[in-house]
Amino acid sequence: MRRQVGDDERAFRDALDDLPDVDLVVTTGGVSMGAYDVVKATLAHRGIAFEAVAMQPGKPQAWGRLDGARPFLGLPGNPVSALVSFELFGRAALDAERSMFTATLVEDGPKGAPGRRRYLRGVVADGRVRLLGGTQSHLVVGMARANCLVIVPEADEQLRAGQQASVILLDS
Repeated sequence: MRRQVGDDERAFRDALDDLPDVDLVVTTGGVSMGAYDVVKATLAHRGIAFEAVAMQPGKPQAWGRLDGARPFLGLPGNPVSALVSFELFGRAALDAERSMFTATLVEDGPKGAPGRRRYLRGVVADGRVRLLGGTQSHLVVGMARANCLVIVPEADEQLRAGQQASVILLDS
């Protein structure tokens, strides 16, 4: 079931209260640090935690059991952040995780600050993975063309050509 609600606390609350029995309630947007984040304002007192996760893309996340009952996952509003976050957290909540394996990186990856796990878009074939698009989370074309996410561990600044990288297959 899909329902779209604007930035109105009452309309959002009413939409949640009118949901049928579902396995997982998922929202996108409104979970960041903004003063007018409707999801956060509405659910902070209904059993939902709002946290910054050490990952890129997808730092702002929300999770918990809505009023102690329904499982809830609040994803960031940025399209690529929401997609990556759902692949990691939504699929885990639904017990539908994708395959993960290692592949050889064809080229050097972009540099990034250590301290958070990064997920780069890529195409994997025959045990080799090629990176797509930039690292910015608004670049949806790379995500649309990707068949995997390449994991850059928290301690690494950059992955190098020839290195084995962990990948999550998106079309499994």
